[in-house]
Amino acid sequence: MESSAALTELRIACGTSPARLARGLKISLREYRRWEREGVPATLKLGYLVAVARHVDRLDLADVFFREIASQIGEQILVRGTKIIRQGRKRPQDSIPVAVAA
Repeated sequence: MESSAALTELRIACGTSPARLARGLKISLREYRRWEREGVPATLKLGYLVAVARHVDRLDLADVFFREIASQIGEQILVRGTKIIRQGRKRPQDSIPVAVAA
C-alpha cells in the first residue's frame, strides 16, 4: 500500500473530513488533497501520521507511513517483529523499539 492510499484509509478510520485532517497536519486543504493523490512528501508529517494511525489502532497504516519515512531517509532497515534494526549493526542497544505490524 502506498502512503496516499494509507492517508485516505487513516482519514476514514478517524471519521474525519479532509479539511479537518489538513488543519491537524497544519497544511492547506489543497496540499492535503495532493497528498491523497500523490503521497505524503514530508518526513515530519509522516511521523505525525504514524502517531495518529497508532492512536486509532491501525498499525497496518502506521507501518505504511513508517516505511515511507525510512524510504525518504534513505537508510536500509530490517523490520523484525517490533524492533527496527539498522543494517550492519549487531549490538542490541542499536535497536530502536517501535510498534509496527509484523
